[in-house]
Amino acid sequence: MIGQLAEELDAHRKRVLAAHSDRLTLTELYNVLEKGRSREELTAREMEIYQLGQVGVMLDLHSRIDHAVADAYGWPADLEDARILENLVALNAERHREERDGLVRWLRPDYQNPKGQGAAVQIAATLDIAADTAKRIVWPKAPTEQVHSLMAALNRCGRAVEAESLARQFKGAKSPRVKELLDILVSVGHARQINNLYAP
Repeated sequence: MIGQLAEELDAHRKRVLAAHSDRLTLTELYNVLEKGRSREELTAREMEIYQLGQVGVMLDLHSRIDHAVADAYGWPADLEDARILENLVALNAERHREERDGLVRWLRPDYQNPKGQGAAVQIAATLDIAADTAKRIVWPKAPTEQVHSLMAALNRCGRAVEAESLARQFKGAKSPRVKELLDILVSVGHARQINNLYAP
């Protein structure tokens, strides 16, 4: 989805720039796009750029890409820039810990690690961030409360996630126990399993 939208955006930019190579530049298109985002009034020249470059189409494509990327990370589409940065820093720290421990989430192993060097395990990557430690929920002691808390966490995610990711949302939860409960929820029809991921 993201790749398809990006290709559509790239094709649109190339098309309008080729059609108006004597009157438009990529920089001008994006300067006008930014003014359009902030709803600033456009000058006559900027209005010409907006129309010739079909900047409204670019705005729509960028918005759709932003939403698709947020969805891929499992984040709300309306996050402020500061929160996006916090999430990316947390994700980077999580990946750093994993790689330090020998787990590398190759997206394209043939390209990124063509010789298969190192002891890293090649797995399909999922876009996921560790829950903020200060905001994690205490893992209940009673099994029934564990099930209810786990179902609530799975529903909050609203997408397929790994058992380990759900376990990190709780203080004191162990991944094997979370996986065991998720498997039970799947067996009774309260959750779905997609490969090694679980979904509501």
